[in-house]
Amino acid sequence: MSELRTSDRRTRRTKRALQTALLNLAEDQDLESISVTEIANAADVNRATFYKHYRDKDEFVSSALDALFEEVTAEDRVFTEQHQTLSPDVVPGPLVTLFRNLEQRRHLFQRLFSASDQTGFVFRLQLFEEAQFMRVWNDMKLVPVPGSPPVEVRRTVAISTLRSFVVWWLHKEDAVPAEQAADWLWNILKPLWFSEAARTNSASARS
Repeated sequence: MSELRTSDRRTRRTKRALQTALLNLAEDQDLESISVTEIANAADVNRATFYKHYRDKDEFVSSALDALFEEVTAEDRVFTEQHQTLSPDVVPGPLVTLFRNLEQRRHLFQRLFSASDQTGFVFRLQLFEEAQFMRVWNDMKLVPVPGSPPVEVRRTVAISTLRSFVVWWLHKEDAVPAEQAADWLWNILKPLWFSEAARTNSASARS
């Protein structure tokens, strides 16, 4: 049993080293141009070790991006799992964390958020954020005031704005700190939550 645990830890360390190597290389190169040999060398493992854990580069890149996605969205998941609510006067913690994560690997995310991204990472993030919007909206028991935009419109505009703002921020020559970017974006987004929306205790709020 002890040998099995040691083997598992070694496997996890090796996979983390390979994934970190890929993400570091992707700061300066497109994912498609990075070779298995480059990844193995950067992780200080041999090619045989790489293929012991992954069938091919495509499977490995997918696995590395899955891990990155989980890291980027971790605080957002906790926010909704704990049924936390929003305040117009406080920038949501997950929004600040998102920008901090993007800031750490700015050049990589510039590529992932480009129109030519073939990994599906940004589309997956978009679907995730749309679902999170609805979960928080329902947890806060909000309903649009009659005659105001329905929640589906608010959600679509919010996520579209989020993506456009992130692309602008990632490519801005004079870097704006993550905290400032989150504050600016929240000031743009919060009317979608708090303008012409009312709280209700009716079951319809969760439908």
